[in-house]
Amino acid sequence: MREDNLFIISSTERIQHADKHYNAAAFVVLYYEEKVEFYKDYLIRIPKDIDVYIISSKEAILDIFDDRFKKLKKNNRGRDISGLLVAAKPYIFRYEYICFIHDKKEKTDAIWEYTREWEQMIWESLLASGSYIVNLLYTMDSRSLEYMGVMLPFYSGLNRFPTDGYEDNVEGVRVLSQKIGIEYEEDDPPITFATCFWAKTDMLKKLYSIDWKYEDFPDPAVNIDGDLNHSVERIFKYLLKDRGKDEAICISDRYMAYHYTQVHSGMQFMWEQLKKVGVHSISELMLFPKISKALRAFSERYRYIYIYGAGNRAASVFNFSALAGIRIDGFTVTTLSENQKEYLGLPVIEYGKEISSESGIIIGVGLKQQKEVISIIKNGGKQDYLLLEF
Repeated sequence: MREDNLFIISSTERIQHADKHYNAAAFVVLYYEEKVEFYKDYLIRIPKDIDVYIISSKEAILDIFDDRFKKLKKNNRGRDISGLLVAAKPYIFRYEYICFIHDKKEKTDAIWEYTREWEQMIWESLLASGSYIVNLLYTMDSRSLEYMGVMLPFYSGLNRFPTDGYEDNVEGVRVLSQKIGIEYEEDDPPITFATCFWAKTDMLKKLYSIDWKYEDFPDPAVNIDGDLNHSVERIFKYLLKDRGKDEAICISDRYMAYHYTQVHSGMQFMWEQLKKVGVHSISELMLFPKISKALRAFSERYRYIYIYGAGNRAASVFNFSALAGIRIDGFTVTTLSENQKEYLGLPVIEYGKEISSESGIIIGVGLKQQKEVISIIKNGGKQDYLLLEF
């Protein structure tokens, strides 16, 4: 996700000059009756001059909506994707811009929280409010000549969200690309987070060059990576590149404020845990792979490993070593005081008295002491040392 393609859009105040009428529609696939009210709360916020199509395989869902909404009955096959490519096809190109969005239901209670956040993130990204929708359309319209063809919902990337599954869908995306006549670039993976988006319909023409039928899609009971549904979800980047355009990411200011508080809280917890293992800064965290590699290479050459020092820096070196899977045999210092017999559960010994030539020394003192300690080790002439940069 690049900075220049992420748009945080106001959900309360309209952007200046955003009062233009847009030839736009929203196509909404709904399947879960018990969740309709949650989505309906968003749908009634859509400006009246934007058509709204409710697509469902269930008459009971279609009956919930009044004449403000246009209703399309679909076959219960192909999930939301057949709603987009079959049920909505006769109407899509009446409009310059369309939103496509669908519902979701958790498969197990264990992922209820994930599903709830998925809903909020998707719907706040695409249909946060009437003002938000107009602002989003203005943003797309004012930049359409530059590069923008599709607005995708914000994806937080937090660990609680499942991985994209891109690798499992490479072959399916390649086959679909060939079928609709666009170039596929395996080394340029797409941004995907469900098949929900705002798009300039002109960008979608090649996707509709195939006369899709419900029978082209997997049975509703089948939902596996690599099928047509998952391939369509990942095709938009290549549709846009075929037209010299790019994808952009959108999110409401309201949801971004919520997301920031979540991230801030999570970061605080993360640092509390990292400090317990000796990582105190971003630079230390970023250097950890390099430090681990150096520690492993050094430790492989020696029978015993000691850390020179018995303070905060030595504790950090000890924790880094533990994380890297390196066993430390003890600490060593220049002059041993009476009470300094043990540190972090390991013996502390005076350098030069009990450390054999089979030992390697990791420097664990601050910058001011490092030159002095290195000089002591070199003058001793028995041990090699490692100075970690962090």
